Amino acid sequence: MKPSHLSMMIAFAVAGPLATPSARAASPGACKLLTPAEVGSVVGATMAVGPSVNGPTSSSCEWKQQGGGVTVIVTAKSLDAFQKGKTILSPAPVSGIGDEAYQTGNSLSYTALSARRGQNAITVSVRGLKDVSAVQAAEKAIGKIAVTRL
Repeated sequence: MKPSHLSMMIAFAVAGPLATPSARAASPGACKLLTPAEVGSVVGATMAVGPSVNGPTSSSCEWKQQGGGVTVIVTAKSLDAFQKGKTILSPAPVSGIGDEAYQTGNSLSYTALSARRGQNAITVSVRGLKDVSAVQAAEKAIGKIAVTRL
């Protein structure tokens, strides 16, 4: 299995079970939150929308750099899943994104931004950039765009 598909499955598996279907407010599928051009402008690469995974409690979408390299995964999830993430992931608060946001992880192998607007939330993961600060900056920029469409 390709690493990007594994990352997407992990993101979906973590977001999905943390919420009940009744706790999930109506939100657009993750692939409708961003265009390939928007994602590409943030990461500095030509991106194509990849596979999506939609379930009863979350929706994930993957954008991939054409020719390989950078991968961006956005998971739309419930407020319940967002809140639970704060208790198990040692988050650092992030201001200026949605109603509330936090960053978890601090390495190239794992970092993610979670943000919420109203009763809906997202998690953004970027892989393939050269350093952690670039990854986290890209996650914040992508999150800032996507959260406005929840």
